[in-house]
Amino acid sequence: ERSASGAQIKKAFMRLAKEWHPDRNDEPEAKVRFQEINTAYEVLSDERKRKLYDDHGADVALGKEREPGAGFFGRGRGSRQQQRGEDCEVAVTVTLKELFTGTTKTVHYKRQIICEQCDGRGARPGARRQYCRACGGAGMTAHMMMSGPFLQRVEHICDACEGEGSIPHPSDACRSCRGAGKTVHNTTVEVPIEKGLHAEEDLVKVGQEGHEAKNCAPGDLVVHLRMAEEKQGGMARMNKHLVLHQEISLVEALVGYVLVIKHLDGRKLVVKSADGEVTKPGTLKVIPGEGMPQNGNMFNRGDLIIRFSVKFPESGTIADHHLGLLASSLPGPAPLLRPLDVEEVAAKPFSERQFEKACDEEVHRKRQNLYDS
Repeated sequence: ERSASGAQIKKAFMRLAKEWHPDRNDEPEAKVRFQEINTAYEVLSDERKRKLYDDHGADVALGKEREPGAGFFGRGRGSRQQQRGEDCEVAVTVTLKELFTGTTKTVHYKRQIICEQCDGRGARPGARRQYCRACGGAGMTAHMMMSGPFLQRVEHICDACEGEGSIPHPSDACRSCRGAGKTVHNTTVEVPIEKGLHAEEDLVKVGQEGHEAKNCAPGDLVVHLRMAEEKQGGMARMNKHLVLHQEISLVEALVGYVLVIKHLDGRKLVVKSADGEVTKPGTLKVIPGEGMPQNGNMFNRGDLIIRFSVKFPESGTIADHHLGLLASSLPGPAPLLRPLDVEEVAAKPFSERQFEKACDEEVHRKRQNLYDS
């Protein structure tokens, strides 16, 4: 603690030095820890260095650069000042139109903020404090994790005392936050969604709108984009391109079409077929520069690809005299020369579902043959 006397610091140093002395401790990290403890005592036992450490952290007190979180002071005030609160994560549903034009989403979520009543102390002014059992008074907790082939010790600020090493006595706890030092706050933030972002891939971050923590900056609000299931006028996204599945009638396929396509931003595009052009099922057309805008480069856009399908009339809907006109107007089939050994059969309707079932049966048969062999 900052209020610890010189005698208390010396007593803690002697205890830790005995515990981590390489001649008494066989752990691999004992030598390093012993050096760290000596460095800490060198600073805390010197009034000038201790004041520098209290005011500015370990880097200034030691007079040299040190990695954040390194050594004994990785658990001290110098390191804690470089920490930040945890991020808040929310999911927001967006439409293809919103990703095309850009939009702003109103996000409602809950986050932890520093208690206004106790200013994050968790207790009233002058309250008694007691030893934090979660971190053993160190203000940091540690766990071991694998980093490649090595076992690494990773330290974190203690969640129970937030790095203080002590917690308020229960009888003196703040009534507003019940000793937690934080309260839950309902927050509303306007989140800008830029043009061209990818749902399920891109994240939107709003700085310092996450959870607050004592003596450090708040975390961020992290927004995950989820794609709405509704279709946008028959359009679908294919990376930077848009694909439109456009159905036309048989007459339009044969004599030509004039289409009015309503784009995602509300514009109406007119598309015409060329004179004498016959559009077959599966025909593809492209309108350059009418696809998705590219995030970070608004002047570079993909293309709008149109895939045509042709709607044929139902059986029995064309009058006989119209069939005769069609037969005389369109190229006819090649004459059928019937050999004497042919057999005439009837072709019955077969649904797509029946076809898929037949395919599944074939796949199952092949798998069974492989298993039997």
